[in-house]
Amino acid sequence: MCEVELNGKEISRWGRKLLRAHADLTPFFKSDNVDPLENYRRAHAHLSARGHARRMFGDKFVGIENGFSRRVGSANVIFSVRHLPEWLAKDSIRAEYKCDHNIVPLAVQYTRHFIESFQVEKVLHVRFSDFLNRNQQIVDAVWRFLEIEPPKDAYVWWDSIGAYQPEDPKASMNWWRGHASSAVKPESGDTQVKIAPIAFWQRILPIFDRYYEAAGQGVKVAQSEIEADLLALDAIAKEYTLPIDAAYLHNYSKSANPDIKTKRRNGTAPGWKSLTARIAKWVSSVKTLPLG
Repeated sequence: MCEVELNGKEISRWGRKLLRAHADLTPFFKSDNVDPLENYRRAHAHLSARGHARRMFGDKFVGIENGFSRRVGSANVIFSVRHLPEWLAKDSIRAEYKCDHNIVPLAVQYTRHFIESFQVEKVLHVRFSDFLNRNQQIVDAVWRFLEIEPPKDAYVWWDSIGAYQPEDPKASMNWWRGHASSAVKPESGDTQVKIAPIAFWQRILPIFDRYYEAAGQGVKVAQSEIEADLLALDAIAKEYTLPIDAAYLHNYSKSANPDIKTKRRNGTAPGWKSLTARIAKWVSSVKTLPLG
């Protein structure tokens, strides 16, 4: 699924799309189950009986809230993460969180959310830098983590995005139309930054980078260390205020498909093959700048 969140207080945009096509899934939303995974187990059993999700049933969540490790329980969690300065500079993040006048609260919360992922019982971290530069190894790691045999086209997964049978519940959500970069081979990122040599980065990045390195190596972090670092983040949040323009010597972010969304709204969007070719051309033109 994509951001369906069966346990959400409100039914999400993608949940509503799913229910319009598959109203029989309504009973699995918003019940008062004490076990946060019970709705997913019940929905999985229902879908499996219909010939879908025979092996596993999952959902993609987005957010940086606290306490999520308790909510996911014993589920297998694939946690994706970008390097902090790069994530903060993304145009979509700046638009959503309106943090240009002070990036500190958001930087601290993103770091806190990342650190808490090390409290998840069963977690595979996928760093964006590895996703771009070692994609085949990441693909292998995902299938191993899920204990599922990979399909024969696993290394060209972008060719199958959106290729679902009409009766497949996933076909009702069409999230890929808003994420056009999912249809091309990952080779270059959409955001490049060079950070300013200032005290804020010197305080927060050593914390973030220790976990970023641990995520790349697949190693655990002791609970005592996690608790100490969360306290250190609280202190950083109180000590600094930093406008985004002062945080970077350079930052550049560009959506892979800004004009495609407009054309889709007015009915002039190109075909999928043409779309893929255009995005691939844009990706190949991006020049990577070193991180500060």
